[in-house]
Amino acid sequence: MALDHVWPELQRLPGLWTGGERDAQPILFWRPSIAVCGLDFYSGDLFPRWKNWLLAGALVFEELRLLAIEDNRMIQQEIILNNAGRVRHVTTGPDGAIYVVLNNPETVIRLTPMDTGF
Repeated sequence: MALDHVWPELQRLPGLWTGGERDAQPILFWRPSIAVCGLDFYSGDLFPRWKNWLLAGALVFEELRLLAIEDNRMIQQEIILNNAGRVRHVTTGPDGAIYVVLNNPETVIRLTPMDTGF
């Protein structure tokens, strides 16, 4: 059964749940809003620890966040890209890299593991 996250109602009534049986509370929200823009679950192999973690663009803060979600709750959050530009889209490429579309400046960034030389 699909659920409705009833955002307008939840935003008007912070801390007060008045939803029906088909309504669901969000498992995470930010206040103030980070202006989520671009979401993808990481599905590649280049970053094995991040497999199935949620990539979330934060338009307002010019960040790419990485979130571990377990049992319908966030258990960890990391900022993996900061001050590179406004994140518009994020996706896992077929090569396992993370591709981030930015504006200001208009560009696409390809994220891969850093080779430490060890």
